[in-house]
Amino acid sequence: MRMPVTPKTLYELFPKDAKRLGQIYSADIGRLPLGRYPHWDKLRFLPHPDGFSRDEWWFAIKSQRHGSRHDLPFRDKLGNPFWFADSGYLYRRLHQV
Repeated sequence: MRMPVTPKTLYELFPKDAKRLGQIYSADIGRLPLGRYPHWDKLRFLPHPDGFSRDEWWFAIKSQRHGSRHDLPFRDKLGNPFWFADSGYLYRRLHQV
């Protein structure tokens, strides 16, 4: 089984230029691509929005997910909380189950 590619962290993706940061946020490219919730390993093969790099697109998506995150009362071996993002997609899929 192939291991998924680990995405860059938000810190690594954060634009160095404040003007570019404003352009990324104002473009509203952080919503669910194609109405789905893809991991970086799949998203990196999708066509990114015109005028933005793949990393900028991923930064916008990750920022949006972090803004709607819910921490769970569980921790991994390093003490990091498990969490999920409330995107609406989760509830659509749960309804199907």
